Amino acid sequence: MGFRVRFAERKFRVFYRGVFPWFGDIVRDINCDIACKFDVSMPKKKLNYQQRWRLKHRPVTIYLSLEEYEALKQLADKTKLSYRELLYGAAKDIKKLYEELVRKYADSYTNEIVKVKQDYEVKISQLKKDYEAKLSQLRQEYEARLKEAYQRGVEDGKRKMKEFIYAKCEVRCRG
Repeated sequence: MGFRVRFAERKFRVFYRGVFPWFGDIVRDINCDIACKFDVSMPKKKLNYQQRWRLKHRPVTIYLSLEEYEALKQLADKTKLSYRELLYGAAKDIKKLYEELVRKYADSYTNEIVKVKQDYEVKISQLKKDYEAKLSQLRQEYEARLKEAYQRGVEDGKRKMKEFIYAKCEVRCRG
C-alpha cells in the first residue's frame, strides 16, 4: 500500500510494511515504533532526454591563451574539422604512438630484465658455492680441533685415573 503525503511542499511516498490488521493497533498505540512499519522515501525522478545525454557525455573545459586559440583555429580550418574532432583525433594518435612505443621497447626491456635476472642468479649460485665451500672448510677445522681437544681430555682422564688408582693402591698397600 502506498500513498503520498505532502510535507513542507514536498511529496513523500509512504509504504506500509506489515499485515493490515495490525495497522489499527499501531495507530492506537502511540508509543509503538512506527519507523519499523513504514518506509518514507522520495519518489524517484525520471530524467528527460537532455539530462540522460548529459550524464553520458561529460563536458571538458580548456582554457587557452589567444595564441594557442588562434593556432587551434587555423589547424581546424585547414583540416576542416571541428575543435572536438581535431582534439579527439590528436588524442587517438597520441594513444597509438604510445602503444607502438610500448610494444617496441617493452620487448627490449623484458630481454634486458631477463639478462639481469640471469646474471644475478649466476652470481647468487656462485656465492652459495663459495659459502658452502667455506662452511665445509670451517666445519673440518672445528672437527679437527674438537678431536684434538677430546683426545687430550681422554689422555688427561686416563692419566688422572692411573694416578688415582696408584694412589689408592699405595694407601691400601701401606695400610
